[in-house]
Amino acid sequence: MLKTTRCGIGALLVWCLFAGNPVEARTRVALVLGNSNYETARLRNPVNDARLMAETLQGLGFEVIERLDADQKTMKRAIRQFGDALDSAGRDAVGLFYFAGHGIRVSGTNYLVPIGAEIKTERDVDIETISASSVLRTIEFARNNLNIVILDACRNNPYARTFRSSSNGLAEMKAATGTLIAYATAPGQLAIDGLGDHSPYTSALVRNMSKEGIPVERTFKQVRIAVSQETRGLQIPWESSSLTGEFYFKKKVRQPKSQNLVAGLQVKTTPLSPSATSEPSQGTGNRALELLFWQSIINSQNAPDFEAYLKQFPNGAFAPLARNRLAKLKTAKSAKRTQVPVAGTGSRPGRDAFHVDVMDQEFIALKSANVREMPSTRSQKVGRLASGTVLTVTGKTKDSNWYQVEKPDGSEGYVYAPLLEDAATYNNRKSDSARLAQLHARKEEETRLTEERARKAEEARLAEERARKAEEARLAEERARKAEEARLAEERAGKAEEARLAEERAGKAEEARLAEERARKAEEARLAEERARKAEEARLAEERARKAEEARLAEENRRKLANLTPAGKFEGEWRGRGTLDMSSGEGGSVIVNCTVTSLRIEVNVTGSKLTARLRTGRGEVSLIGEVDEDGRLKNIRGGDGFFTLRGRINRGQWSDGFCDGDFVLTQFLG
Repeated sequence: MLKTTRCGIGALLVWCLFAGNPVEARTRVALVLGNSNYETARLRNPVNDARLMAETLQGLGFEVIERLDADQKTMKRAIRQFGDALDSAGRDAVGLFYFAGHGIRVSGTNYLVPIGAEIKTERDVDIETISASSVLRTIEFARNNLNIVILDACRNNPYARTFRSSSNGLAEMKAATGTLIAYATAPGQLAIDGLGDHSPYTSALVRNMSKEGIPVERTFKQVRIAVSQETRGLQIPWESSSLTGEFYFKKKVRQPKSQNLVAGLQVKTTPLSPSATSEPSQGTGNRALELLFWQSIINSQNAPDFEAYLKQFPNGAFAPLARNRLAKLKTAKSAKRTQVPVAGTGSRPGRDAFHVDVMDQEFIALKSANVREMPSTRSQKVGRLASGTVLTVTGKTKDSNWYQVEKPDGSEGYVYAPLLEDAATYNNRKSDSARLAQLHARKEEETRLTEERARKAEEARLAEERARKAEEARLAEERARKAEEARLAEERAGKAEEARLAEERAGKAEEARLAEERARKAEEARLAEERARKAEEARLAEERARKAEEARLAEENRRKLANLTPAGKFEGEWRGRGTLDMSSGEGGSVIVNCTVTSLRIEVNVTGSKLTARLRTGRGEVSLIGEVDEDGRLKNIRGGDGFFTLRGRINRGQWSDGFCDGDFVLTQFLG
């Protein structure tokens, strides 16, 4: 008989679960990082998730490098150690990188945030964090054939408020050949940290990684389905894969139908101290071990399997189910098979018989179901089950999908198997649904409360802002009023001073004006007197000059006439016709040339003024006068009374340049 302690039976269990090469023989290396204790935005579950993942991977044959709440330097050294281990393990090695914590995306690049990162703006990210691309480069440098990168790091960006622009979730990265990159949620979306001890993503991942015979791509597909169902579609995990070969976290071990691995072990435990047995399932490692143990015996029909579980985990999560299963197995019928003739065909029992595998297990009706006398829909109904009815299943037909059930009166009947579900599965499912509903209700309530607090805080901030602005407006108005009063007072004082100065200037100006007026008037009087004097002098001088000129002209005319006329005195007229030549005039003047006997008369007309000269080879006489609107000559003066000029100028076509005139020169006796 094999004797071992609790730790010994755990190690023996792991050996049994992986007997028959359940995992691949090639080296498996994993780096597990979990950061929770952030100063800016602490997370509850990443460290718990990392511990659970590390223990699960160890159970699956991985050499695990584990770092919890690591700063940047510790994370970088762990990544380098991970790369060295992969490189040393050779090309056939399997590498797995797992990170749980804050991950952010800046300018399309994903960054993993270490503990102690001091980030205020986008410029700090490249300095304070670790680029996810550097992890991929480390894996590429190792040149092994298969790698898995798992990022449960798509939680909210705690630095979004200080960034100029921020994006939710992580960006999708290109997976190099032989690499699978798994994200806790779709690119650009947020992952839920979870209200329990673990995130929904890591919990589902650990459960599915431990299942036998499932390829890695299908494992992540099942994780996606589980997380989507648990979060009601709020979180959809995502993968980017370029794997070229098959990989199983846990290969399936084929066993004989009548044999159970754990049931064949005869284990005797030695008593341990109360501290070692009081709560064996509290540690994360014990929980993972207990889960593996329970999964190995859950479908067992051997009572020793459940006895071994209860010895190892007397207070375990599945202890009540184990005790219930154990009690039923002990009271079950010892026969493995029962041969029952089909109703109505007893004449040929060999052909019409069916086989029932004995069971003793509680099931629950999923919906209303008929109980038949025999396992056939054509058989007579002997009862009906309401939805939710709990009943004991005593067997299952081998060649048809029917359960043999025990009716309340102790007799047996048959129910179509899809209408029933074993109580443990049903309760777990209902519990999960209830827990999920509770989680969603709690999350919705937290969201509502957060929004309510944010709304009230915003209302308070807005009210405070309004009050501050109102106070600022009041103070500004008060300052403006006082400034306006000061300005008006200053303006009044300025205007009063200006008025005084203006009045003073006006007085002085008036005095100056009066003085100037007096001086001007005096000067005007003087000038007027001077002008009058000069005008009088000019008039007198002009009068004297005119008289002198007249006297001179008279004297000159006498002299000229004396030369023009023959000796003695005569009287008579000389008539002639002259041509008015406009082109020969100046300043609007015209000249009339008229020849009278031996005399030549030149007449010059300027406007209404006329001058005339009488010429001979021996001298000339001047005459002056006027021309009226009809062209008649008038007011002819000169010649000292000896000669005069009369006649008319025909002013017809001035534009033609010529105009005729008739002139008469009359000689009077002197």
